Amino acid sequence: MTLQRYTDGSAELVIDEGYAPLIVMTWFGEPTNQLIDKYLGWARELIADNVANDRKIAVVADCREVVRPDATVRRYYADHAEDDPSLIISVAVIDSALVRGALTAIRWVLGDRFAVVSVPTLEEAFERAFEAVEAVGLTAPREALADYEVPTPLYVDAPRRAGSSA
Repeated sequence: MTLQRYTDGSAELVIDEGYAPLIVMTWFGEPTNQLIDKYLGWARELIADNVANDRKIAVVADCREVVRPDATVRRYYADHAEDDPSLIISVAVIDSALVRGALTAIRWVLGDRFAVVSVPTLEEAFERAFEAVEAVGLTAPREALADYEVPTPLYVDAPRRAGSSA
């Protein structure tokens, strides 16, 4: 399993590339421009490798523990995100109305460059990703993800959104 962690203060992103062609990302805390930079650096390398090797991917982003980023961070992401021709689907797990609102704002700015499907549960996100992967003739990692466990953040005292169960 290829597990990577990127942190900035108490904000954290965990990326699990061990379920190809599905990548599972888990966000914790309030994203910062520095954390977004780390994510975008990883994404640029992944996109270049996928394009060079004619690979397709699906992404599930678990955003249930995200604190709504401020407007400058949302704008920073919108200004620096790149198209990903290797992406089949991106599914975000969002159970917070505030975070869904931030996602909508990013979508308005980026338009088609930010085609993210949002769902309320991780199980539904996996199912949507599996269906998209199988629709293009690839094998979805259904069995491997049957017992998936959400990673624990490095910083137990990381800011949590209101109403979080963690």
